[in-house]
Amino acid sequence: AFNAVFPNQTTWQNRVHAALERWGDLSGVTYVFEPNDDGAQMFGAGGLIGVRGDVRIGGKFIDGGFNTLAYNFFPGGGGDMCIDTSDNGYFANATNNYRRLFNVIGHEQGHGLGIAHVCPENDTKLMEPSATSAFEGPQFDDILSVQRLYGDRYEPNNQPVDATQLGTLGDGLTYVSNVSIDGSGDADTYQFTVASDKLVDLTLSPAGNSYIEGPQVGNCTTGSTLNPRIIRNLSMLLQNETSTQVLAFAASAPIGANEVIANFALAAGTYTIRIAASGVDNIQMYQLAIDLADNGPPATATMVGTGCGGLVWDPLNT
Repeated sequence: AFNAVFPNQTTWQNRVHAALERWGDLSGVTYVFEPNDDGAQMFGAGGLIGVRGDVRIGGKFIDGGFNTLAYNFFPGGGGDMCIDTSDNGYFANATNNYRRLFNVIGHEQGHGLGIAHVCPENDTKLMEPSATSAFEGPQFDDILSVQRLYGDRYEPNNQPVDATQLGTLGDGLTYVSNVSIDGSGDADTYQFTVASDKLVDLTLSPAGNSYIEGPQVGNCTTGSTLNPRIIRNLSMLLQNETSTQVLAFAASAPIGANEVIANFALAAGTYTIRIAASGVDNIQMYQLAIDLADNGPPATATMVGTGCGGLVWDPLNT
């Protein structure tokens, strides 16, 4: 049915794939395209490599134009998605690169990942009960929910052997964002290399700002204030490559405040950063900033002769 209202099949398939992959970019879930499908009954037949996917998308008449655009079962119900083919005109709207289609697929797949509706309905969260094109894809609250369930995109990196490799870093800022300590058993480990002597500033910042959110009740206009910066208290260790020596640590700031390791001298080599959190068994999103500056030997001047009764420095010509 989509082929009749979109310019071609590739157009709508690419947006469907992109909507699913966005969840993968933001979480510990990996999507792999399964080109085969044996036509087994949806909402019950599990995925099987080479036969059918875990996430299956189909379409049929549901309730006519608008009203229900699509529905999706939670993981325990099969996780499959059904689109109302009566709303094909809605989905085929090309504005903002088919954002309507992108967001509906993303919303429904949020249910397939186990995320329920969230209130209030104010066009700030993808998992609100009604479709929106005010933004594209999962927003902060949606990311918080999916990472609580599946961790962030770098999982598993709890142990040094599984450390996320940031590579050789040059001078300036490197950010690690949209990441989290997703529960009491989680810790995050990163490794980076400097090719020469450096000074480093490490800043660990709790992420997000306060907003209203809550479960779907009534007309979805209520919720309670959530400050995502104060769910758990973050801490940070700077260690050697093998994590056998603590070089510096930051754990004294109050909950919600940044932890900082400032102006620490690094010799050329590889280093490990370990992030943890204390407090309740819940998720704490954060951002890590690594700021490097050269810390090489000072420049030396050349003495070239005597004059005015003593040694003089070689002048710098322009």
